[in-house]
Amino acid sequence: MPYILFLFCLLSSVWLTYICVKKYCKSRLAKFLGVPILFFLFLGLNPVYHFANKALRPTHTAEELMMEDPGNRMIFLIFKDKFPQDYAQIVAKAEDFMKSKNHEQDMRFFLSETIDIMLRKLPYADDDNLIAMFQEDMQLRTKLLNENDTVNCFYLEYPHLAPDISLFSKQMKPYFASIKQARVRALQSADIHRKMPDETEIAQTQDKVNQILWKKYSEQELAVINNENEDEIKQYTAEEQALMCRFTIDTMQVILEQPKHEAAELLRFNLSH
Repeated sequence: MPYILFLFCLLSSVWLTYICVKKYCKSRLAKFLGVPILFFLFLGLNPVYHFANKALRPTHTAEELMMEDPGNRMIFLIFKDKFPQDYAQIVAKAEDFMKSKNHEQDMRFFLSETIDIMLRKLPYADDDNLIAMFQEDMQLRTKLLNENDTVNCFYLEYPHLAPDISLFSKQMKPYFASIKQARVRALQSADIHRKMPDETEIAQTQDKVNQILWKKYSEQELAVINNENEDEIKQYTAEEQALMCRFTIDTMQVILEQPKHEAAELLRFNLSH
């Protein structure tokens, strides 16, 4: 239908141009100048043309844009099936992002909010998939640290603090395939009715982990690690960023060395708090 309307607008503009040129344009110069001017004038004044042009122009909804990336599509489809309310929330945020004039700032917010929503569901994964996901995460961080890519290793922990989130996403994209697959499997195994552990249930395991970590790091290093002031964290040097990255890897390693269910319960607690 839009194509028929578009063709009708073109033909009607040609016909009106022909009538006006024949009636009012007597000289060759007037005809030469009048034909394109009158044609585009009649076309521009035709409201049907604007309707047809808008209908023919390809547009994408926020949901369609979310589904463009194959890796993200699977995660969003799982959310759509298992967590419809959270999925609707993500779509609404994507729609707000599309309307945004401050693209960079709102992309940070959208990324942060989407990751936060997803992280809130990962604790509901079963033990095996939850542990496998953290093993993949730990391997990626170790790889980055071994390659002296402390910046991206650091921003993997604090993506919302990255000075250029688009550049960070682009640089990390080759590494994310295995992480996404592990998260997909974890979300597929998620059971929303799974009971989350409370602090008393994980206290003994957490204490064992803390005792091991405290022996590996000095008080000065722990002060840097435990700093919660994001303005100060943004200013961390390369050495401090490497320290943060190394501590995260060590923490994961120590947790994963615990008995499987105890490790999974501690991971659940940390993810859900």
